[in-house]
Amino acid sequence: MTDEQLEGLIEVRADAPVLGTIEKLSEREVSFSPSFPLLAGQEYLVRFLRRTEPGANRLECRYRVAAPEAAPAPTVTALYPTSTVLPANHLKFYIVFSEPMQPGEIWGYFRLDDLDNNRPCRGHSATRSCGPGTAKR
Repeated sequence: MTDEQLEGLIEVRADAPVLGTIEKLSEREVSFSPSFPLLAGQEYLVRFLRRTEPGANRLECRYRVAAPEAAPAPTVTALYPTSTVLPANHLKFYIVFSEPMQPGEIWGYFRLDDLDNNRPCRGHSATRSCGPGTAKR
């Protein structure tokens, strides 16, 4: 089988066709190597077109790339200030995590409560903190 015949033999697609190369391994085997790694959790459709046999049925197979196991969540390693008593006008707390955190909207991931487990009525803002592996600017 020529390279031109191999080219139209296999179709691999997700939402769009997947680029790659087809290699003939033997008279009964061909191999498809994607140009870019397949995405975890994505389902792909593989069609064997068999264009060498007019009117032949297409063989189809769906393949899902396994998603990696979820990594353990980062943990809080330190909280500053460490004093048990703070002045009423204390404005900043520093939370140190075991891994660098992404900047952005943080209030969807934790909340600040008062001693009666009520949310304070004043608005709060968060500043970007520097965790392990992040550069201070």
